[in-house]
Amino acid sequence: MGSILSPLCRISVAFIFFVFAAIAQSYVVAQTKEKAVDITVRAGEVIDGVQTFCVMLSIYDPWMVIAKEESTIGSEYKDIQLKMLVFAKGKPLDAVFTFPTGKPVKLGKGTVLCYVGDVSVKGTVRRNLEDGPITMVVICQPISGIRTYVRITKYFEIR
Repeated sequence: MGSILSPLCRISVAFIFFVFAAIAQSYVVAQTKEKAVDITVRAGEVIDGVQTFCVMLSIYDPWMVIAKEESTIGSEYKDIQLKMLVFAKGKPLDAVFTFPTGKPVKLGKGTVLCYVGDVSVKGTVRRNLEDGPITMVVICQPISGIRTYVRITKYFEIR
């Protein structure tokens, strides 16, 4: 009986350790990601069917956000670069964004353009006021050296 109980005890202990480790790690990530970057959006008035907006990122040291630039597209960091989407009634709208130039940072085997500190992205979207409010989605995944944190997705309702 001891030979059957012993493996079961080991499996139970391993499972309990795994659960506590997962809880502790998600707690640390949840606390840290909020300190990695703050995102805010300011929207202008709709004039002749066009609305302007400005997305502000405050990226806290030592974190960075991979820039949305053509030179970054072919890199291993494509999936975690800054993304912005605009929707009306659940359908995507063609928004035009003007992204600033990122700062060259050596990561892994090459150099990647990153945003650090305070960054503003300006944009416009053609919209119909009769469609009601639009939703802007900002997605980023802060990194620091080789550490990558949980993807941050923020939703903003713009009237």
